Parts: sequence; C-alpha cells; structure tokens
Amino acid sequence: MVAAIVLSCGCAASGNGPETDPDAATFDAQLIQGDAGTLAVPGPCRLDTDLGPDSVVDRRDFRTYEGGLLVRIERDNDVNGVLDYVQTRSYDEDGRLIGLSIDTNADGAIDDSRVYNIGLNGKTASIDFDTNNDGTLDQIWRYLYDTDDRLDSIERDTNADTVVDVLERYYRALNNTVYRIDRDTGLDGTIDFVEIRAYVDNLLQVLERDTDGDGDLEFRQSYHRDSDSKVIRVEIDRQADDIAEEHLLYLYECGAI
Repeated sequence: MVAAIVLSCGCAASGNGPETDPDAATFDAQLIQGDAGTLAVPGPCRLDTDLGPDSVVDRRDFRTYEGGLLVRIERDNDVNGVLDYVQTRSYDEDGRLIGLSIDTNADGAIDDSRVYNIGLNGKTASIDFDTNNDGTLDQIWRYLYDTDDRLDSIERDTNADTVVDVLERYYRALNNTVYRIDRDTGLDGTIDFVEIRAYVDNLLQVLERDTDGDGDLEFRQSYHRDSDSKVIRVEIDRQADDIAEEHLLYLYECGAI
C-alpha cells in the first residue's frame, strides 16, 4: 500500500472518470491498492482511450512527473485540443501523497480536494474528502493495517458523520498479492461487492467484479504488457460478456510524440 485508493486515469464510461467514481477500475488504482511495481517509474506520460469499437481515440490524458512522482494530469475529453479537466497532486519530503486537487472543467478553480493523512507506520491513515471544495468534509476513509503493516481494510464514512457506512476488506495470497476485495455497504453483514484478481508472475492480468453481490460477474478488466512487463494496453469489459467496450493505450515515450 503506497498512498490512497483510486485516483486517476480516466477510465469511466461517463463523467470525468474515476476521480468522481471511486469504483472505476483503473491501472493506477491497482498500483495504489497494493500492487506496487506494476507501473514503470515514471509511469505513462499519455493515456489514449477508445470508448467504442471504432479504434478512434475519444479521450486523451497527459501526465507530468517530477522526481518520478505523478504531479499533474490534464484531460482532453473529446480530443479537440482543449483541456476539460486538471488534477494536481502534492507529496511530502518522503514522496508520500498528501494532497490532491481537481479542477473538473479546467477553468482554474478547484472543485474537489482531498487530504491524505499519514500514520505512524508511514502509510496513509485516512483520506479527508471535500468533494465541492467548500471547506467542509464530505467523506472520510480510514485505512486499517495488519500486524505486518499491510492494508487489511478501509472504513468509509460516506457523509463524514463519524459513522462507518462501508467496510472494505482485502485478502492476500501467500505471495502478498491482493486476490480478493469484499465490500459490505451498510454493515449489515451482507457482501454487496466482490473483486477478484488474477496474476501471472505476480503481475496483475485480469480483474473481475461482482458489483451487486449476486454471484454473477458484471465487470472485467484485462492488462497487456510489453517485454519489460510495463502495461501498454488495458481492455475494459463493462458487462463481463467478453466484449471490451473500452480500450486504453499507455504511452511512455512522449518526447517523440
């Protein structure tokens, strides 16, 4: 676990992407949720997204790094040369994420901000969400770790009233990879969401989700890598029917583009 959960990369079918949809499956999310090492450092400098079967780029992200850390994401939602979204990140002297700001329409005003609080173990202890940047907390996520300082669960207080509304648990294999995530919304003992991950040589290959806890898959995401194990393409199947609706292309050599 290196920082927070689900931050970037524009993979949602609608809206600006996973920044407003905590469950949107993104490659950055897998890195942050415990699969460190899956992204090259620095990571991809551009992400092209094809939202249909026409092999046409429908959305483009540009990423800026400083000292190997992702500090800025700029998004062109319709690839017309005009930015529609800007995200900036700040880090402490040890390279740990401590702040994230989102300008949802690239007008220069911050619309959504988050503060990442670091615990005594040097890892994220909680995230404070101000989703409309009015100075009032709207959500609080608390991170709990096991005796080996591995992420064990996340308690989500979705309206910042000090009451836990969602409990998310992480399950690990002997090689320390996260192979399952369960979510209980309402803390009634019922699992409402299940995510299963499959690996090859400890690298994430396939992620599948049962988003309503009925035992049937509703989502699948697959990862394709180059000879250096860097992810170069992600395919998203939003109905788990073996038909990918979204294709994401990661580019690492942007200086020549």
